Amino acid sequence: MAQFEELGIVPPMKKCTYCGKEYPDEAEICAIDHEPLERVGVSFKQQLIEANLYDDFIAAADKRDSKQMIALLVQIGKKKRTAAFIVHAIFTNAQKFGS
Repeated sequence: MAQFEELGIVPPMKKCTYCGKEYPDEAEICAIDHEPLERVGVSFKQQLIEANLYDDFIAAADKRDSKQMIALLVQIGKKKRTAAFIVHAIFTNAQKFGS
């Protein structure tokens, strides 16, 4: 499921907690107001990896087990409707690319 890789990647970045200016992931504090930065744009792929659920998600995707995929996304905090949309997008793109 190569398309999952494409869908799951969001460039890591950080945002100032005060002014909202965006920075690369390597930055630690805001250059403008010296406030701490928080990480944003963490992909659901990275969230699955951090929760040790990525391999289970890929196994479910290979079996085309959408219910299990949705359940795993819900475990990392996605709302069920959002999880269903993500799974639908993965399968739609897989069909487009002939996977």
